[in-house]
Amino acid sequence: MALRLYHDEAGNQEITAEDKDTVEGAVVSGQTLTDEEVLWLKSDDANLTYENITITSTNTPGEPPVTVEYALDDGAGNPVTYADPLTVSDGAYTSAIKIHRKAVSENITGAFVRTNIEHEVKADEFVA
Repeated sequence: MALRLYHDEAGNQEITAEDKDTVEGAVVSGQTLTDEEVLWLKSDDANLTYENITITSTNTPGEPPVTVEYALDDGAGNPVTYADPLTVSDGAYTSAIKIHRKAVSENITGAFVRTNIEHEVKADEFVA
């Protein structure tokens, strides 16, 4: 069916319209809010393999604007290099891989309204 983003490594909590990836927090006026989360990329079909994989945010700029970037994991639990869109290597992804998500909102001057991050995973699918 497709590659999906999940809240958990087991792939039980897919990020959906009902189970959102949310940014919220508090900072001193004039400061920057940075929210980092670990997401998991996994295929929901063991019979498929994927090429030309990208992950990006489809959020439209709001008030305050939030910039979203993604990074692969270095194997020690650290993000490698944040990018938007993030390009991911070709593969089957029957086991989840760790994706770091960073959302940044600069120069907060009032109450920060909770923001739901909308992700888009694009890939070419092939029968394995």
